[in-house]
Amino acid sequence: MVDWNSHMLFDSSNYALVKKETTRVLSPFNLQVTEHGRRLAARLDYVRLGAMSAVRLAFGADVSTATDPSGDYYFITLPLAGESLQVIGTTRIEVNPDRGSVLSPTSRHRQIADRSFSQLILRLKRERVTQFMARLRPSSNTAEKTIEFDPVLDLRGSAGDCWRHIGDLLTGGGAIVSRAQQYPLVARQLEEMVMAVLFTTQDCGLSDVSRDDAATPLPHYILRAERYMAANLATPLTIEQIVSNAGASRRTVFEGFRRCRGATPLEVLRDLRLNRIRDALLHPDTPDATVTDVAFAYGFSHLGTFSGHYYRKFGELPSATLKSGKSSSVQR
Repeated sequence: MVDWNSHMLFDSSNYALVKKETTRVLSPFNLQVTEHGRRLAARLDYVRLGAMSAVRLAFGADVSTATDPSGDYYFITLPLAGESLQVIGTTRIEVNPDRGSVLSPTSRHRQIADRSFSQLILRLKRERVTQFMARLRPSSNTAEKTIEFDPVLDLRGSAGDCWRHIGDLLTGGGAIVSRAQQYPLVARQLEEMVMAVLFTTQDCGLSDVSRDDAATPLPHYILRAERYMAANLATPLTIEQIVSNAGASRRTVFEGFRRCRGATPLEVLRDLRLNRIRDALLHPDTPDATVTDVAFAYGFSHLGTFSGHYYRKFGELPSATLKSGKSSSVQR
């Protein structure tokens, strides 16, 4: 069971402390108490779950806040009590038990909240959402686009049930959260569940992803082929091996990949390997890890060609990703 008291960062009326610590955990913001003669009675609880963070936040006073685009994070707000009026970009959202919000990295956020408003905020790294999108659409060049979700999060119906279940998991003291703190694999699966619900409940700015598409099962031979490829990313594979493990004819497999993925099986394999390489560069096993070693490990023998594919997919050179990964490892 999760003891949120053990994850409390502050319970304070000190304006400077509240602003400083909230900025550190979430994002720089402006804070104004709008209730005359009332001081803050703010509390922030913070749980880190691998690359994802969960924050419970209440200011305990009528406040207004303003935040510039974070550039690096998505913030999903699930209301726990009270109401607030939020403006994300140009969209006004009345956040209440029936409605939450999704703040994308490029959007500005303003809020007017009453003293009873408390919220659960899930913070997702932009790079992780981009990687997840790349797995959904291996042929799409997501690095060139910012994935922007519909900011209005409908908490009614089946979609709302999914979000409420996630909220209950995190605030209700489920053992899953304690496990996620102990075991990175569990944290990763929890993060991926949140992203899967996000992509299947919210429209986003990329026309080739929709809720209908996410709900449509892929042909079994596509799933078998992709599972086989994902399990053998570091092994040289031929198209004949992929087709054989798919359990369908070569023509059927190629047509299925063209229709469902917009790419050939080998192009999907290449993108899966690029995704795995990016993850390895962002989380290097050793301080002396090199781009060459990682690229060779996943079947790229020509570094120039590899770098070109990598840059077109992620918008940066692999050396820049590795530098960022090593920097993050030092900070951790």
